[in-house]
Amino acid sequence: MRRLLLFSLVVVFSCLAGHALERQANSDYHARREALAKKVDGIVVLFAGVENEGPNAIYGFRQDDNYYYLTGMSEPGSALVIAPAAAAKENSPGRPYTEILFLPARNLTEEKWTGPKLGPENPNAPRITGFDRVEEMGKLPDEVAQLAGGSRTAIFTEVASGGELSASTGPLEFLKRSNSLLAFQDVKPALASLRTVKDTAEQDLIRKAVDASIAAHMAAYKAVKASVTEREISALMQYEWGRRGCERPAYAPIVGSGFFSTVLHYSADSNTMKGGDVVVIDAAGEYSMYAADITRTLPVGGHFAPGQREI
Repeated sequence: MRRLLLFSLVVVFSCLAGHALERQANSDYHARREALAKKVDGIVVLFAGVENEGPNAIYGFRQDDNYYYLTGMSEPGSALVIAPAAAAKENSPGRPYTEILFLPARNLTEEKWTGPKLGPENPNAPRITGFDRVEEMGKLPDEVAQLAGGSRTAIFTEVASGGELSASTGPLEFLKRSNSLLAFQDVKPALASLRTVKDTAEQDLIRKAVDASIAAHMAAYKAVKASVTEREISALMQYEWGRRGCERPAYAPIVGSGFFSTVLHYSADSNTMKGGDVVVIDAAGEYSMYAADITRTLPVGGHFAPGQREI
């Protein structure tokens, strides 16, 4: 009985550690972290988003794209540190490639509302997450200081631009205050160069997002007719891609008919379609963090008028 209980707990925490989405193998994320380490001359420090803040409080938590790309974790509140291997120098010893996942301490009261989380004390955390090491969040400053070795070191992170904030903006303030030898650089260009090429598993996820979105558009084709509201079509499409595994729309769906088919970012979806009009549908789903994007124009009456067809 005790062995069965322990096995059940491992299964539960495996489901909690970002596995609700269709997740790639741990080795895929590990390979990405190693590839990133080879592209930067410094230490990578990235933080996941926080639950119940900003849009996450309204629409539910969605992990940062780049953080998920490196970890496969959809849980909030964690952080990662990646450091490339370094040769020994006169004043410092050599260092092997290093990667550490930092998890926040579990808050059992909060978990009653948000669900159980994977904690750093779980001995199976490295196996579940695929990281070489898993530590408690409070150890991050000391680990970064040790990796920096008291010398001027570049910290690669998501540097916010244009007045925007990233998930790493606030948490990194303590590093800026505590160590004047750290220089902060943007990790996004290095990550973007890695993400230019999609591996086979990524391509499969993209195909699932596209296939589910195509099915939603086909359902819309059959449902578009006079007296049907735009919102009904939008809801139908979200149902169709949702039942095929998409977690959410890839972006705010646009269903605009009549005059509103000419409004580029129309979002009300409140008009009722009329015969003889056209309806522009710009809508698609997101499957396991990969998005489709499809736009089509349909005749509400089933056939384009000559002028509509020409346009």
